[in-house]
Amino acid sequence: MTNWVPWVALGVAGLSLAFAALLIRIVLKNDSGTEKMRKIARLIQDGAMNFLGHEYRAVAVFVVAVAILLAFTLTHGWMVAICYVFGALASLAAGMVGLAATTRTNSRTAEKARLDDMCGAFTIAFRGAAVMGFFVVGSALLGIAVCYLVFEVALGLFDSASIILGFALGASSVALFATVGGGIFTKGADVGADLAGKVEEGIPEDDPRNPAVIADNVGDNVGDVAGMGANLFESFVVATIAPIVIAAGGRVFVALGTKGMILPLAIGAGGILCTIVASLYVRTSCARPEQAIFVALALSAVLAVVVSFFIVWGVLGWKNVGIYWSLLLGMGAGIGAAMISEYYTSGLFRPVKRMAEASLTGAGTTVIRGMAEGMSSTIVSVILIAVAAGVAYLTASRVFPGGGIYGVSLVAIGMLSITAMVVSADAYGSVSDNAGGIAEMAGLPEEVRDRTDKLDAVGNTTAAITKGFAIGAAALATIALLAAYMQAAGLASINLINDKTLVGAAHRRHGPLCVQRFRDGRGGAGGLRGRRGGSPAVP
Repeated sequence: MTNWVPWVALGVAGLSLAFAALLIRIVLKNDSGTEKMRKIARLIQDGAMNFLGHEYRAVAVFVVAVAILLAFTLTHGWMVAICYVFGALASLAAGMVGLAATTRTNSRTAEKARLDDMCGAFTIAFRGAAVMGFFVVGSALLGIAVCYLVFEVALGLFDSASIILGFALGASSVALFATVGGGIFTKGADVGADLAGKVEEGIPEDDPRNPAVIADNVGDNVGDVAGMGANLFESFVVATIAPIVIAAGGRVFVALGTKGMILPLAIGAGGILCTIVASLYVRTSCARPEQAIFVALALSAVLAVVVSFFIVWGVLGWKNVGIYWSLLLGMGAGIGAAMISEYYTSGLFRPVKRMAEASLTGAGTTVIRGMAEGMSSTIVSVILIAVAAGVAYLTASRVFPGGGIYGVSLVAIGMLSITAMVVSADAYGSVSDNAGGIAEMAGLPEEVRDRTDKLDAVGNTTAAITKGFAIGAAALATIALLAAYMQAAGLASINLINDKTLVGAAHRRHGPLCVQRFRDGRGGAGGLRGRRGGSPAVP
């Protein structure tokens, strides 16, 4: 009855990619500025792509080596290896497309600021950033849906969920390189440019006489666009696949059947549709950029809350609609973390004002105040995530026996249902920052830099919001993936200080989910009816 859900998810993923293509087409129709502005933009673009080329060559060697290892050491290893390579390629493609879009948007944003069109500058910057957001979620959901349709629907393999996990592993491999590599580069270039320019020579930030300025602007893209995009790509993939794995066996499969496996795909598709609608709000409220982005985030979450209820009802039926609370808790934790981040990073509230006051008395008080505000800002977010996971476990356990772990896994995908908007808000910071750098290096009038600085100030706040969101989502995704591992390995508990636990995570005998399914009923006569792939091998 719900066999159409994976196909709908596939269609929505395609829609997300098409929407990203439409956005970049609209952006590219705008003027990119003077010849000098275009030259600087090309230098930033060439530098970013050059960095990405070197990084991707290193990633390719790692991916090929791991794929060979998977192919020869796991049951159905060649299938896992295919999913692994597919996941890595999808993440790499998202990073490259997003980087190409943002490095072409920066000069067009600066040109709008030069023409005193603040609304146009903000709109172009956000649209260019949204290309990354919708390409990330579109390619992620497309890959998961294709893997599910091939291995679960077409081939009907007992351990299809284990095979699909290879896609998540591929995304994680790329995220490891992109996040760490891009982060090191962007901070190294940023600090180096400031030391060489402001400290040693006493020249302004982004002064064209400082050759490190180009590297600084390149770093904004490779760190906050490619790096953060790969990070959230991984989190979205893991948060979607983990409940699929948990629902593939044990008491969850007995209670929900394959409906529990397709629910995450439906939630992901619904979230994409909600963020597409919410992104249209930004254009109507461009006069106040910070408010526009935050309201768009909140609107996408509110729409997802409503849509997710009907998705759970339609897929699982009224009897199991209580699982919806897990999604609601995840969405609430995500919005709560965003609001806390905004409070501690926006110039409208006391923390930033206290930082400004501390700066009047010297660098020492600024550092002390900054550390104090930064540390205190994490407390409420940690509590929110802990409460969301705990309450989700309790409420899901009441829906059906053994549903607690499944409920916890849904918290993560609930939080990440608006990933497209989160990535867009983060990439916007890089675009606005680059626009300011281009305005300064091109020698545009001071008032132009004042306009780009206003956009950049908003970008700094949104970047902080999205980073807090990403860290919280990664924590929940990790919990969900750990629960999926316990399910696959048939463990009642995990001793984290036992070295055999960590080694066993990659052990061949702990991999196939068919063992757990056989023990818990899926591999019985009824479970085998109408399915292909043969009987599971029980060790």
